Parts: sequence; C-alpha cells; structure tokens
Amino acid sequence: TASLFADRHHQDTKMPQRMRLFWASAFVALLAADAVPLSRVKEFPSQTAKARAETARWMAHENTWGYITTLNPSGSPDKPLSVEVGSFSDGIIGASTGRLWFYVMARGVAVVADSYPASLTISQAAISQNMTCLVGGTEYDPEDPMCAKITIHGTMTKAALAPNLDGPGDIAIGKQALFARHPQMKMWPADHGFEVYELKIEDIWMIDFYGGGSQILPKEYFANEPIHNVPKWPPSRQSSAPLASDVVLATFDGAASTTYHFTTVNDPVMGGASASTATIDSTSQVLVWQGEVAIVTFLKAPGFCTIRSETSDNDKSFPSLVGTSALQIKLKNAGAAGSLTNFEAQIHTSGEPAQFGEGSYSAKFTVMADNSEIQTVLISWSDFLFTWRGQKKEGPPMMDQLDQVTRIGLGSSGVAGIFDLHLMSFSAMASTSVPYIREPPPHDQVAARARW
Repeated sequence: TASLFADRHHQDTKMPQRMRLFWASAFVALLAADAVPLSRVKEFPSQTAKARAETARWMAHENTWGYITTLNPSGSPDKPLSVEVGSFSDGIIGASTGRLWFYVMARGVAVVADSYPASLTISQAAISQNMTCLVGGTEYDPEDPMCAKITIHGTMTKAALAPNLDGPGDIAIGKQALFARHPQMKMWPADHGFEVYELKIEDIWMIDFYGGGSQILPKEYFANEPIHNVPKWPPSRQSSAPLASDVVLATFDGAASTTYHFTTVNDPVMGGASASTATIDSTSQVLVWQGEVAIVTFLKAPGFCTIRSETSDNDKSFPSLVGTSALQIKLKNAGAAGSLTNFEAQIHTSGEPAQFGEGSYSAKFTVMADNSEIQTVLISWSDFLFTWRGQKKEGPPMMDQLDQVTRIGLGSSGVAGIFDLHLMSFSAMASTSVPYIREPPPHDQVAARARW
C-alpha cells in the first residue's frame, strides 16, 4: 500500500494540493488502523451508507478536539504539511448541526488567510477522559479499527456576519457553538485576534471496523442524526439456538409467574406538569395507562410520562431472553382522536454502565390511531440504544443483555398531548433463524499489521 501511494504521488505531480493533503491525512490513519489483509475483507459485514454517516455525525458531536493538518505556510518542500491540535464544536450538547466551528488565532503568527485547505482528524478515544475506547462493553486500544477514526477535509473559511445584519450570522452561530463546549474561549486574550472559522466539508473518510475504511458523502453526513452504530460483528462466542416459542414477560390476567406491579414516574420529579396513572382492569385483563404530557414551561419543551415494573419485584426475576429477536407488546390505543401515537419501550438491565444511574435501553415505536383493534408492536433488539436522560451513551448492545433484564416499561416520546393505552402483555419473540457465528481474526495478525 505504501509503495502504491508513493508511486502514485510521483506519477501524478499535478494532483491538487488539497487532495494530497486529504489523502496524506487519511493514509496516516490507514496505516494505524487498517489491520486486516485485503484478502479477508469479504469476511466482514459492511455498514449501510446511512449507518456510516450517523456514526460520522456522532464522532463530530461527541468530540471537542482533534488534529488539524494544513499546508505549511512557509512553503518548505521538506516540510510540506503542518499539524497542530485544535478545539472545535459542531453545536451545543444535544443539538448537533454537523457544521465544524473553530476559534483561530490570527495575530502573532503567520498571516491567516480568509480561506485555506485543511483536514481534521479525530479519534473515538478522545471522547473518553482516560483516552480509552469502549465499544459494546469491550475496551479497545485507540489503534484498533474498532476504535473509530475519521478524517474530514475541506476549506477552512472565515465566518461572516449575516447579510444586511438580518438575523444571526455565522460569527454568532459559531461563537454560540464554541463557547458552549469550550467556555474558556470567552476569556482568551482579545489582542490575539481570535476569529471564528468553519471547516466547509468536502471529503470524509472513516474507519470504525475491520476490513478497511470508507468515504462518506457530505450530503449523507448532513442528512443524518448523530448515532453510534457499532457493526454487529463478531457475535458472542456463546450462542444458543433460536427458541421454539415466545417468552412471556408480563401479563395482567393474574397469572402468578407473569404478574408484576407497574408504577408511573412523570416529569414533576424534574419540575414539570405531566401526569399519568396506571390501573388494572381485571375484567378486560389489561393495564390501563392514561394521562397527559405537558409542556415544561421553563424548557419550552414537552415533559414526559413513564410506566415501569417496580424494582421490588426483582426477587422474581425476568426469564432469560437469549434466543429471542424482538420485544413484542400487545396493546390497544383507546385514546380519543388526536391522542398521542408516539411512544418508546424502555428496558433496564443489570449489565448497563454503572456511571449512568437510571439509564435504560430505549427504542421508539408508533401505535395506530384506530382505537378499535388490538395491535401488536414488534421492536427488534438491535433497535434498542442505551440512553441516559434522553441522550445516547456508550453501553453494551442490548443483544448482550438479554439474560440480565431487570425492569421493563414504556415512556412518552417527546410529544405533548393526551394518551390512553390498554396494555395486554409484554413478551419476547422467538428467533426465526440460527445466529451467524464467525471467529475474529487472530489478534497477533491484527496487531502486527497495525504496527507495520
């Protein structure tokens, strides 16, 4: 690979400087991360373009600093590139925009142009305070391909005021994003001439899995939300055959083995005004959960209502769900016209990260507005993400927690309004196929290629 890169560089001396800059940055990351022979690439599953773009957005939002590569302003042929650490922000926490803002010192150094080619390289390891890479509950070395790395190339462009001063300009937008993630910047010396710059994205290259990296189109990057998608490989070495029948978790018919107490937790615990109740209708053998999600005045956003099995029932633990493929909820939407139809399933496990108390695995779903039919909601385990206070956090995949479920429940999903759900049962649907099993590549082979 190195020979090919060198030969190409000599043969194509007319390659634009900005492209040499991008591929040089990407090549450095490739040497450190592409640790599997090309002959083995077909052994590894690939992510969809959407999943790759979501992970790239997640990397840009969760990180706050990286390495900025630019052409050396001195123009020295011996040192054509210049690399330095730079802080950046793509928006306030929880409000990612994908736009990359920088605070560039423009005085006391070489003249800074209003626009110039630049590349930003960031690592997933930089997200953690102890510079480790936790993926799916496993800690990886920063050099391992499973520890995501991304190089974003484009034109570093000086921000401008809004045309005719109509509304917030890029300078104001950039400062808001930067100061929210780097509050110390507000106190940096004024005589150093710091200016807001934006890296206008033109090329993106990322590796977050074995088998090589890939390019991401800027339009795909901006069209998706920040979500960390961990490639589903290798699967657990301990696997079981698919179950022949569904596993019943909870019913409301009085059966001793599947009867759990459910309680509501609403946003007044956080200063909101939402309210809901949970009652058992013994005649219909359903749990009636009804209430209203209200706007939290000081946040100017919808609050929340939740219903969950009580932890006091954990002495009667939930059965293992290994060998199942999805959560199955049977319910009836008894709400009047205009009632809420957006909800989320919430599951707690004993193996979820301890640092995020009261975190849960959650997955959004929609019910039909028709209040005359019993509905069956199916949610694949792969759709569950670990969240804490509404924010996605790093945690082991739900598929690895199926034998550790401690609590199940439902919650509203960020929309205000009334609701009236009649819940009949929670169960886990039996798998219909045998899990795919493949051993990972030998670690010494991976490490040797990475060191080379």
